[in-house]
Amino acid sequence: MQTDVKAVRDNASTSGKTNAEVRGEIKNIREETRSDIKDSVEKARSALRKEKENRIKREVQKVIERFNAAIERLEKLALRIDSRIKKFEARGADVAVAKSKLAEAKVKISEAQGAVLSLGSGSTTPIIASTTPSGIIISKEFREAVEKTKNIIKAAHAALVDAIVALKPAAEKAETETATSTNND
Repeated sequence: MQTDVKAVRDNASTSGKTNAEVRGEIKNIREETRSDIKDSVEKARSALRKEKENRIKREVQKVIERFNAAIERLEKLALRIDSRIKKFEARGADVAVAKSKLAEAKVKISEAQGAVLSLGSGSTTPIIASTTPSGIIISKEFREAVEKTKNIIKAAHAALVDAIVALKPAAEKAETETATSTNND
């Protein structure tokens, strides 16, 4: 910009232009430079905004992956509990309470899966509420949906713990019956 302005001023004395014409040219050069700077700043802001949006989307994807991993662990635990229930049932222990608790836990696990699916689709809750010059605002609905999903997963885990607790008396009874039957042999 300075070189353009200097060139205009140097050429003004040799070309015979008036001061008003020279000032007009300098003013045009400065306005063009300002608009170029505004454009480049806007492009940089836009690029940063897109990068932030992508970063947020990656973080959301990580959260969903963690939720899915937790649900997988809960499903594996439910399978192990189910096999224990069948084992103790074969020994003649009363496992009705543990079965009902496990059924409740399975319902909660499937509910958690549904919540994670709806969270991942983003159809019900938009992730980004708005983009402002100061930053990107994550929607309140999305934050609430994440918190709700987390609570559902915790409830499913608690239900599995309840099933294990309900299975313990049956397991102890089956062990004492097994111990007494081996002592009688």
